[in-house]
Amino acid sequence: MNDPPLIENYVTYSEIRSRVNDNRMLDLRQYSWFYPTTLLPLFHLKKTKSLRCELHPRVKHYFEVMEQGNPGKGKTYIPFVELLHDRSERDPLKYVYDLLDKSYGGKDALCFLLSELTDNIYQHSKFTSAYILAQKYPKKGFIEICFLDDGVSIPQNFENHDYYFEYDSEAIIQAINGKSTKVTYPGDPERGYGLNNILKIFVEGGKGELLVVSRKGAFYKSQDAKMYELGNEFQGTLVSLRIHEGKLNIYKYI
Repeated sequence: MNDPPLIENYVTYSEIRSRVNDNRMLDLRQYSWFYPTTLLPLFHLKKTKSLRCELHPRVKHYFEVMEQGNPGKGKTYIPFVELLHDRSERDPLKYVYDLLDKSYGGKDALCFLLSELTDNIYQHSKFTSAYILAQKYPKKGFIEICFLDDGVSIPQNFENHDYYFEYDSEAIIQAINGKSTKVTYPGDPERGYGLNNILKIFVEGGKGELLVVSRKGAFYKSQDAKMYELGNEFQGTLVSLRIHEGKLNIYKYI
C-alpha cells in the first residue's frame, strides 16, 4: 500500500538530502515537479549549507521565482517567506492573504490556522530560521501550505522538560493532543502546541491532511492516522497541510 502523498513528498526530500556529499552539489535534475513539502526543506538545506544546485529545465524558473521571496498580488503561490524573530517588524502572514478565499475553507478558517501555526513556532521552537511556503493547485482542488523551523524539535522540547518517549512520533502525537510543557496553575487551561486545534478543524472536519515531522518522528493524519520513525533526523519541525476545496465552519471546532 502506498504512503500518502505528503509522506512521499517528504521522503523525496530526505532521499535527496542523503545524496549530498563533499562536492556540495544539490542534484535535482531528475525532478520535474516539486510540492511545498519537498521544496521548502530543500530550499532551507541549500541556503544553510551553501549548496550549488542543478535543476530540471521544467522547474528551474519556478525554483528561482520562489527563491526570490517576492510574492505578487493575485499569484497562486507564496514563495519562501521568512519569519522574522521580531514579529513587530513584519506580519509573517501578510503575504498569504491573497490565497485565502471561500474555495478552501474560507478566510476565517485559514487565518485561524496560519495564526495557530506561527504562534506555535514563536512560542516553542527558539528557531534560527523559519519559513512559510504555499502553492494553490486549482485544477487539483487543494492548497498545500508548509511551515519549517530549525529550532528545538518537539521531542527535544519535551525532553528539556523531563518528559520522555520511546519514539519521537509519540512525542508528536502528545503535542497534537495538547500536552503542554508550560508551567500551569490550578484553574489555568493547559496550552499545548496548537496542533490539536488544527487537527480538529482541518482533518476531523474532513477538509484536509496534516503531516508533522520533527527529529526522527513523523505523524500523518487524514481520515486515517499513521506514525513513522524516520532514518534521517530532521533538525527542527516541519508542518505541512493540504486543504481541500469546501466551506468549513470553524466555530463547530473551537
